[in-house]
This record gives sequence, C-alpha cells and structure tokens, in this order.
Amino acid sequence: MLGLLDVAYRKMVASGKFILQIAALVLLNAAISLSQQTDSSAYYINLARQYLFSRDTLTAEKLLEKSVEKFEEPEIYYLLGKLKSVKKDFGERNRAYRFLRKAALLEPGNLKYRLAYASILKDFARVSAYWEYKEILKLDSTSIEAYLNLAELKDEDFTNYNNSYRKLSDEFYASLQEYANEDFEEAEKYYREALSIDSVNYEANYKLALLYMKAGDYEKAAGLLQRLYSSEKKDAKINLALGLCYYKLRNFMESRRFYTRAFRYMAPEEREEYDYESAVKMLQPVFDEAMGDNEYKKKRFIKFYWEVNDPLYLTEYNERLLEHYSRLTFANLFLNNDEKKGWQTDRGEIILRYGEPLNIMRIRPSMGEAGYEMKTDVWNYDEFSFGFTDMALNDNFIFSAPPADKEKVISQYAFNSHEFIQYLRKSYYSRYAPVYEGNEFTIPKKTFYFRSLSYPSKTEMHIVFRIPDSLKKKTGSLKMETGFFFFDEYHNQLAKIVENKNFETAKAFNEFVAVLEPDSGYYSFELIENTSRSTCVTRGALNVPDFGKSLSISSLVLTDSVYFNGEGILKRRPYSVNPHTEDTVEGKIFLYYEIYNLLKKKDGIAEFRQNIKITRSEDGAGFISAIKNLFSNRNSITLTNKYKTDRSDIHLFIRLDMRALESGKYDVVVEIEDLNAKKSVNTKLQLYLLQRASNQ
Repeated sequence: MLGLLDVAYRKMVASGKFILQIAALVLLNAAISLSQQTDSSAYYINLARQYLFSRDTLTAEKLLEKSVEKFEEPEIYYLLGKLKSVKKDFGERNRAYRFLRKAALLEPGNLKYRLAYASILKDFARVSAYWEYKEILKLDSTSIEAYLNLAELKDEDFTNYNNSYRKLSDEFYASLQEYANEDFEEAEKYYREALSIDSVNYEANYKLALLYMKAGDYEKAAGLLQRLYSSEKKDAKINLALGLCYYKLRNFMESRRFYTRAFRYMAPEEREEYDYESAVKMLQPVFDEAMGDNEYKKKRFIKFYWEVNDPLYLTEYNERLLEHYSRLTFANLFLNNDEKKGWQTDRGEIILRYGEPLNIMRIRPSMGEAGYEMKTDVWNYDEFSFGFTDMALNDNFIFSAPPADKEKVISQYAFNSHEFIQYLRKSYYSRYAPVYEGNEFTIPKKTFYFRSLSYPSKTEMHIVFRIPDSLKKKTGSLKMETGFFFFDEYHNQLAKIVENKNFETAKAFNEFVAVLEPDSGYYSFELIENTSRSTCVTRGALNVPDFGKSLSISSLVLTDSVYFNGEGILKRRPYSVNPHTEDTVEGKIFLYYEIYNLLKKKDGIAEFRQNIKITRSEDGAGFISAIKNLFSNRNSITLTNKYKTDRSDIHLFIRLDMRALESGKYDVVVEIEDLNAKKSVNTKLQLYLLQRASNQ
C-alpha cells in the first residue's frame, strides 16, 4: 500500500498541477500515517520527500543525515547524495560521491541509482564514469541518458585533444590528432544512438550539432538545428546557432533572419552584449574620445561605425555586422568557462577582434626542466600569433606571459601575449577581410570624367571595365545587380544608383555611367552576378571635378580607335571610343579629351594652344637612366598646335605615334592655353609603352 501511494505521489508532483500537488501532500501524509513504525526507513524517506516538496532542503538533509546512521537503505543514500551533489564545496561533493556509490552497490540493478552515481563520477574519475555508463547500457540498452553522457565525455575529449601536440623536446612535437578523431567518431556514434531512440531529443540534436560545428561541418549542424527549430522556433539558443551556421555556409540572408529571431527572444541583458557591450570592448581604447562619455553617445557612434564598415551596400544586410555577431556567438558556444562568458575571456577577445585563427596548436602539459609546463594554446594568424595558458587547469586560458622569478608553473609559449594585446588594442584593434555569398572577383577598369551632355552643371562619370573570363557565359549576356554609392567625409550619402543590368559578355568593354554633382568624398562601385552571387567591390576616394565655369580639361582617354557613330562603348556625341582599361600601350594610340569654357572674343571665336609632352618617367629610373635621358631623343615627344573655333567646348582627339620611343613608363601631359583669357590648365596620365621588335 505504501509503495502504491509513493508512486501516486511522484506522478502527481511531476504533473505540475496545483490541485494534484495538494492531493500529493494528502497522499504523502496518508502514507506516513499508514506506516506502522514511525522509526522505519520508509517513514524517514517519505518525511524527507515532504520537506523537499515544500522546498525545505535543509530540514530534509538533516533528517536524512540522521536516518543514514540507522538504516542501510539505498533510497536514503540516493536522496542524501543528490542533495549534496549540487553543492560547490568539495567536501560535500565528496560525501555525495560516497552516498551515491553506496546506493548503487546496495541495489546494482536500479538504473536511477546507477545513473546518479555515474553522473558524479564524471567529476572525480572520468574514465570510471565512462565504464559505468557502459555497464548501465547492459542493464538498459535504451537509456538515452547513458548514451548522452557517453557522448558528452567523448565530446569533451575531442575538444581537449583536437589540434593537440605532445612536447617531445624543444624542437619536436607529436600530434595527437589521431586520438581526437577517434573521440569525435565515438561521440558522434553515441549521439546518433540516442537519436535512434528519440529522433527529436533536444539535447542530442543540439549537442551533436555543436560537435559538428567544432569539426567545421556546418552543413550537418544546420540540418540538426533545423529539426529542433521546427518545434522550438522561439528558442534563442537554437536561432543563434543557426545564425552562425548559415553565416559559415555563406547564406547571409538566412543568417540575418535567425540572428534577428534570436535577438527577439533572448534576455535583454544578452541582447545588450550583442548590440553594445561587445562593440565597446572591441573599439576601446582606440575610439574612447570619439565614442564619448555616456551610453547614448557610445551607441550612436557604434551604429555609425557599423554603417561605415558595411562592405557591400547592395545587400539588405551588413556583412561586417553579421561577422561580429558570428564571432561573438562562436566565442560563447565554444570558449566559455566557469567564470566568464566566451566573448569576455582572453581567447574570446581575440575572436571578437580578429576572427578565428588560421590554425591552432594546443600543447599538452608536461614536466620540464624549469617547472611544470601548463597546457597552452597557440593561435596563428597571418600577421601575428597569440599564446594562451590554462594556468589553473580549469579551462580558463589567459594571455601567456613569461614566468616570474622562481615560478615553477610556466607557459609553453615563448612570447608575452599579455603585453602584445595591450599594444594591439591601440594600434590594430580589429581585423576583417570581407566575405561575400559568392566568390570575389576583380575587374580591370578605368574611370573617366566629362561635363554632362544633358546637365551642364553636372559631371558624367564613366566607369569602363572588362568582365572576367571566369564569369562569361555562352548565352552572351550576364545579369548583374549594379550599385554605385557616393558619400561625403561624414558618410552622408551624395548619390546612390542601383540597377539590374544585362552586360554583353561578347563585348570587350562594358560601362557604368553616373551623373553627379561636383564634390569630394569616397565611393563604392559594386557588382553581384545574379546566379552565382559572385561579387566585385571597388572603393576609394573620389573627387568629382567641376567643369561648370572655368577653363578645364576632361579626363584623358587612351583608345585604339575613335568612331563617328555609336560603335564605341564610351559615347560622347558625335564621337565614341573604347577606352583602354589598362595603362600598357604599343606604338600608336589615340588620345581623346574635351576642353570646356574657352573664352570667345566679340567675333565669337575662341583661340587656344595645345601642348602635349610625352616624357620618360623618372620614378625609380636611377642616376644612369636620368643621364641617358639628357642625351637621347628617344625618351620624349613634344607636340604643339594652335586652334581657332567658334565653340566654347570642343572634343579633340590626336593620334600619338610613339614608335620612336623606348619601352618604359611615360608621363603624358596635356596643357591648354586659352589665348583670349590668358589662362592655362593642364592634366596628365601615366602609361607604360611596350614596343614590339617590329616597332623599334
């Protein structure tokens, strides 16, 4: 009777329903009253449960302490062991270990006792815990808890030994990767066993996904997390992990979607870490003055910082910000310790600032001549390396530093990372190489400026470029998202042109035209191929010239031909040309340009002189070459012409025959003298002349 009431009590308490919980108390009291012996083990057990139900754990523990001296009852040992196992005091946890071990020995067929004993064994003897869980599976081959714990033990071993080396001497290290790979396979097997019993088990799916992420297999991880997401859409933890997976898989739209959902459902203080605290940590101390001394100013500066550092304005999302979220998420998933969240640790700071390292070398602890050499991580980047040492053997890796005098616990990294990061925080606070959804490509291009034919007060900017062979298709056309963005020095947008354009791949040249107000700032010219998402971004300073009122010259254009129709890609009525997108020319070449705002006399005639001088560039030429130029007529050409015209703005082209010049780098200077206004203006370009043997 007492046993039946005990079962009913457990079920009612587990139901979570208030009425049933009250009924459980009544049943529990009935069970106690039915006990004929108030000094029996059953009496103490049920009374302790009553106290536990009312959350009076202290009284329950005292009662069980008293009863354990009287009765050799496994349930008493079990309850007392569970109470003491949650305490942080080592002595109390040691007593918990003894009590749970006693319960398992007294009743070896009881899975509840065996699982509790195996759980606390993990803190005292991990190998013994492993074999205890194996024994439990012999009792019950469907125990998900046993499979999960076996998987976690091997998961921890994989984490600990992945990229690890054993020091054999100062010069030689032995890789332990083979053992790490075995641990990975075993952990994966046990997680899979748990999922074969319960395919939607939260813990098995989530932890197996993290195991795959640690191994770099984000596609498998995403599949498992999506399984959980179908029933746990409001779980911030799952959304964060999916955001990281899709970022690594270069599906940035999905990555942003899951990060956005994660922010919606996470606690406000965690959201503050993503939006504010982590950014402040990264940007200090470089931008202390710019950020200001209060939270509002800092948040405004951080928002501005992310906007300026967006590497691709064409997309709806900010790739740099997604990278920041992914770095922080990675650190929190894999670099936590008992004291700090992952991004707050020393290793987490480096992830936040510089991303994941190219490679990691973990050196196992060993006894050396100078003392005990602690477990040390060495992270290698292109430009530098960092060392982190687990000085307390608690997985709290801190920046490595040389040992103090007579110190016997030492790092295995020779340099002082603690001092190095203090220098880098001020001089090289962050590192980011843009990553796009598709492959990155470059284009040979040239930018030319002319007065607008339709809006004389504005300037036409022509970007002429070649499509790389890797993108050309047999269809003859290529559809691309095209964007041009122009900002002033304060990041105020001066121009934005976004188009979906079809480019003809058979053409030698393609062109993008923008009509702009004269101004200075910086620009971004962006192309995204619609199918492969291959991306090209070119950025830099931009000074849009003003051709409005004063005497001025357009850009100088090198071209093989000048057309009197629309055959050329760059159209300037009545002419059109196909500009060179590279600076190398051979022998003969046309030079095209335009002159604006010539002064006409009362008779309506403008008069000007054109001086073109082509001289060998002395950049890096050296003393001997400079002396040679003084006595050689094969290193310069001067052309002078005088013109009269009835127009203030004229288009000019001239054929340059440079076959008499030697190969090399040349400056081409065009000077225009307005003879009526007594003013002059000049501009220049630089080219590299490549002479063929037949041209010499």
